Amino acid sequence: MGDSIAAFALRWVRMIRLNSEKQIEQNQEMIALLKESAKESGK
Repeated sequence: MGDSIAAFALRWVRMIRLNSEKQIEQNQEMIALLKESAKESGK
């Protein structure tokens, strides 16, 4: 019983870590796009 809970917790933490890395990448892409559009509208 205790082993399965530990395994589940580890898997969950790994999933969250992967998701947050993806989230950071997406945020950086969004910022880049926003900067581009700000440059375009500034012309």
